[in-house]
Amino acid sequence: MLLNTDLHGPRLGRAMSSAEFVANLSGMMDGQDFPKEMLKALYSSIRSEKLQWATDEEEEEEGPTPPTPRKGSTSLVELPRQDGATTFRQGWLARKVLAEAEGKKAPWGRRGWKSFHTVLRGTLLYFLKAGAAQRGPDPTTEAEEPLGVHHALAERASKYTKRPHVFRLQTADRRVLLFQASSEEDMTAWISRLNLAAALLSSPPFPAAVGSQRRFARPILPAAPSRCPPEEQQRAHEEWMERAEQELLELQRNLPEKRSRGRELEEHRLHREHLVYEVGRGDVWGHGGPCLGGTYGVKGAAFGAFGGAGGHLWG
Repeated sequence: MLLNTDLHGPRLGRAMSSAEFVANLSGMMDGQDFPKEMLKALYSSIRSEKLQWATDEEEEEEGPTPPTPRKGSTSLVELPRQDGATTFRQGWLARKVLAEAEGKKAPWGRRGWKSFHTVLRGTLLYFLKAGAAQRGPDPTTEAEEPLGVHHALAERASKYTKRPHVFRLQTADRRVLLFQASSEEDMTAWISRLNLAAALLSSPPFPAAVGSQRRFARPILPAAPSRCPPEEQQRAHEEWMERAEQELLELQRNLPEKRSRGRELEEHRLHREHLVYEVGRGDVWGHGGPCLGGTYGVKGAAFGAFGGAGGHLWG
């Protein structure tokens, strides 16, 4: 609450920085420090969207339902550098942007197909123009701003029929992109490697920032790569997905009344869309989907392809 007031309330001086926020909470967890990544993610969440406190029914405005997407509703820390990260795959892909951050529909001028030499390194997807791939020891330094694929889901774009070998990628901040590969085999390999990188290296989500309990808020998805051993990473994903499934069942049992306000119906819809996506992502990551055959080595072959993902993935 104090941080929310400091960042968004009236003030005379400058707002508290992320480093100062972390320092102020030093030793506050029974004499120990809270994980820095967690505190940075919470800071980023509150900075990007002011907490909305619950109000009495008679104080609520009867205005129109807030539109989707909602600015800053998915809280992410900045994409970290990943020097020395594993290169999962690279090659030429055509790219089409359907939605930008927070699900905002891409402007017409940015929705055309463009070809790039694409490099999947760690949880970052780099896009290089023709010629850049042959220059220097690390051509990704000449790439445009990379795309984070942590907590992302890649799948065949079965509804898109204008081009062959097209797959769809949805990212943690709800960007939606289409990619066209050179062949069916190439498309399948890209889907497999994107989901593999996301499953191996996505850090466990943090609960959403505490605010109004009447407004749905998505969990915080850390951009920093996970350093958990494979078995612990698998266990964390399974626990998260079990919670998502239970929450979805509970949400379906408690449907809004037909006479509910428009805002309440919209919040319920957003919450349900989020949970359905999470459950679907968990099914592909944990149980294999059409391309993975089981993401984790204990369940399928993809993890084993990287030697159990020990060694060079986690150093």
